[in-house]
Amino acid sequence: MVNCTTVLENGAFRRWPPTASRRGPINRAIFESQALALANWDIEVLLPRKESIASALRSLFENPEYDDAVRSGTGDVRKVERRLEMPRKVLDELLR
Repeated sequence: MVNCTTVLENGAFRRWPPTASRRGPINRAIFESQALALANWDIEVLLPRKESIASALRSLFENPEYDDAVRSGTGDVRKVERRLEMPRKVLDELLR
């Protein structure tokens, strides 16, 4: 949770596409998605890339598959897998 709030600040756990002027309310599926994606990284690794990480995670909301996975039918196994996999992949590409 510390990683999420440190990196994403007031956008943590909320649907907030790059084109939106306002952020949405806290969303359980996004909470799970972001928390698990950022949990395995040391904060010292995340901080230097904080802005690019936040931007990349916000950009996921422009992907219809991810957006759907955190908005509706969130208990569907395929949607759970998608929303957990996609942010992890984004972080792996940015940080490795």
